[in-house]
Amino acid sequence: RHVWEEAKEKANALRLTKWGKKVYARRKETVERSFADAKQHHGHRYARFRGLMKVQMQCLLAATAQNMKKLALLALFYWLLMVQKGQSGRPVTSSGWQNAMMG
Repeated sequence: RHVWEEAKEKANALRLTKWGKKVYARRKETVERSFADAKQHHGHRYARFRGLMKVQMQCLLAATAQNMKKLALLALFYWLLMVQKGQSGRPVTSSGWQNAMMG
């Protein structure tokens, strides 16, 4: 028996429960989408460099870019929420958040 065989069996049994199926179904919305974004927009279709160190650096930079995009989007949503609540430090106009962003 392999060292991790027992852990693999437990994980597989958990995956087959009702909760596990629900969580596993969300995988394509989260993990797979991230890989697709890396492939389409960050050069992960092919390695641009030769050598393990350089390819690892390419992956690290792509992951950093993805995380920066997520943080920027999160900051925008948070700011829009504060504008909507009138807590941004600027008055909210009646014409909506677009004027608040421009103002």
